[in-house]
Amino acid sequence: MAAKNGVTYRAFAYLRLSREDGDKEESNSIANQRQFIMDYVSRQDDIVLMREYCDDGFTGTNFERPRFRMMMSAIERGEADCVIVKDLSRFGRDYIDSGKYIQKIFPMLGVRFIAINDNVDSGRSDRSDDLIIPFKNLINDSYCRDLSLKLRGQFRVQRKKGEYIGAYVFFGYVKSKTDRHKLEIDPFAADVVREIFQMKLKGNSQQQIADDLNAKGIPAPAEYKKLCGLKYQSGFQQGAESCWTAVAVTRILTNRIYTGCLEQGKRSTPNYKVKKMVERPQDEWVVVEHNHEPIIDDKVFTAVQRVLKRDTRISKNGVVRPLSGYLYCGDCKNQMVYRSVKRSGVIHGYYVCGANRAGRGCSSHSFSAEKLEEAVLRAINAWIKLVTDVRKDSQKLGDERLKFYRAQRYDDLIEAKRREIDDNKDYRMKLYESLVDGVITREEYVTLRQRYTQKIEECQEELKRLEEELGKINDGLLMSCSWMDHFLQYGQAESLNRELVMLAVDQIFIYEDKRFEIVFNFKDELEEIRKYLDYVSKEAG
Repeated sequence: MAAKNGVTYRAFAYLRLSREDGDKEESNSIANQRQFIMDYVSRQDDIVLMREYCDDGFTGTNFERPRFRMMMSAIERGEADCVIVKDLSRFGRDYIDSGKYIQKIFPMLGVRFIAINDNVDSGRSDRSDDLIIPFKNLINDSYCRDLSLKLRGQFRVQRKKGEYIGAYVFFGYVKSKTDRHKLEIDPFAADVVREIFQMKLKGNSQQQIADDLNAKGIPAPAEYKKLCGLKYQSGFQQGAESCWTAVAVTRILTNRIYTGCLEQGKRSTPNYKVKKMVERPQDEWVVVEHNHEPIIDDKVFTAVQRVLKRDTRISKNGVVRPLSGYLYCGDCKNQMVYRSVKRSGVIHGYYVCGANRAGRGCSSHSFSAEKLEEAVLRAINAWIKLVTDVRKDSQKLGDERLKFYRAQRYDDLIEAKRREIDDNKDYRMKLYESLVDGVITREEYVTLRQRYTQKIEECQEELKRLEEELGKINDGLLMSCSWMDHFLQYGQAESLNRELVMLAVDQIFIYEDKRFEIVFNFKDELEEIRKYLDYVSKEAG
C-alpha cells in the first residue's frame, strides 16, 4: 500500500498504564501496548515510527505526566506529526482534556491522531469520529469517576475497621508481615521515639532534640526508610541525605499514632480530577482509638502536648528552668517571667508578673525563684505521697474489682435516668386528659407539654452519655490507674526537675501576698478514684 499523496507521517507511539485497579488487565500491559502499535505500524506504508513515550504508573485523569509532556514538547519542535495509541483510554480518561487535545491542539499543530482499537484516525476523510470520540471520552471519564467513588468508599470502610491504608508507615512502626494493613512496633525506631518524648519532658527544645539525634548519628525518618530498603521520597527533604530537624521532631511529638490511636483521612483530593491534596476538617477524620500497640503512654503524650503549648524561655546555657511556662499571676492571669540580679557577686533569681514588667498595670507579685522552687518541691512530694497511697489502696482492692464497682454505680445511674424518662413521658401523656377535663387551659397544655418534652430530651442525652461511659469502663478506657505508676518511680524527690514538674503540674498561680496555688494534673482522675474507693469501703462496711 503506497503512502497517500506521497506523504509519510513521522509517528510517536504513546503508552500509559496506571496503578488503578481497572488498568491492570494483561491486555493493557506496557508490553502488549507496544507490540500492538508496532504490529499496526508494520502494516502501514505511510507511517514511520520515530520513538515511543511511556508513562508507567500514571493516572489517565489528567495530562500532567512527565513523558507525555516530553512528547508534546518534541511535537512542538516539529519532530513528529502523528501520535498513535492502543485506544482512547490509554491516551487519557478525562473527557474535557482528551477532547481538547484530539479536536483542537493536534489539528492546530497538524498532528494526525490514531487510536487503533477505537478505530479513530484523524487522517481519514470519514468525519463520523467527530461524534464518536466525545462519546468514548465521556465513557472513559465516567469509568474514572465510578472507580474513584468505589475506591473512596472502600478506603473509608477500611479506615473505620482500623486498617492502615497508607503507602508508608510512620517512624516507629512497620507493616505486619501477615497483614499489611496492621501496624507493629519497630524496636529501633520506637526507642528513638521514646527518647524524643523523654528529652522533651526534660525541657529540651525541638531543635536541641534534633541536634542531639544528628550528633548521635541516628538516621532521620526518611533516611531510615531508605536504609530499610523502601523507595521513599519526602517533600520535606532538603538535601541528598535527610537529617533531623525541629519540624520532624514536632511531627513526632504531636502524632497520636504513638498512643495506639489511628487517625486517617486527614488529607484528600477534592475529586478524581484534582490531584492536589487539601486538609479536611477534623470532624471528617476517621479515628480509631486503641487500634495498635502504643509506643507512648497516653498521659506522657498529654503532658508533652501541654508543654508544647507553653511559652518557655531558655537560659543562656541552653537550660530551661523547672517552672518556666507554668507560673501565672494570680490576679491578672498573665505569665510570670524570670529575672535575676547580681548582689555582692551572688546571682539572685526571682519571678515577676509579665504584665507589670511590660508596664501594663497589675503589681510585681515578685517571688524568690529559690524559695518558690523549694515550696513547689514540697507540694509535689506531698502530691506524690497522696497519689502513691491511693494507688496502694487501689492495688489492694484490685483494678478489676474497682472497675466492677464503678460499672455497678453507672448501672444504678442509668436505671434511675430511664425511670426519670418514663415518668416524664407519663406526665406528658396525662396532660391531654387534664386538658379534656378542663383542669388546664390549652395555653397551659402547650407550655407544659413543651417543658416535659425538653426534660425528656435532656434525660435522653444524659442517658446516652452514661451508657457511653459505661461502655468505656467495660472496655477499660476509663478509670485506669496506670497513670499513677509514673509517679511511683520518683518516690520523694530530693530536687525539682523539669520532667517532674511537667508530669505533675498544670499551672501555678502566684498572688501578691506571697501565696501560691498549684493546679495538679490528674486532679479529677485522682478525686474520682478516691470517691469510688470510699464507695467500696462503705459497701464493704
